[in-house]
Amino acid sequence: MKFARKALTALLALAMLAGLAVLYAIGVPYMALILNTFLGKGMGFSAIMWAGMIPFLPGDMIKILCITLLMPPILRQLDKLDK
Repeated sequence: MKFARKALTALLALAMLAGLAVLYAIGVPYMALILNTFLGKGMGFSAIMWAGMIPFLPGDMIKILCITLLMPPILRQLDKLDK
């Protein structure tokens, strides 16, 4: 069961990273579209990345790390409840 639990934890971390990548892949270009097209800001790629992604990455990584570290004890407790 330990291997399965470790595999599930790794899979969860990868799923969270993939979900985050999808959010940024949609959100950052959308923000660029709004800022540059509708608001006429004329922001370049670097400015868009600094405004809409880079400041949020550390917090997102901390959240993913916390959930990844909390997952094994949570799974152990769920196993105890199942028995």
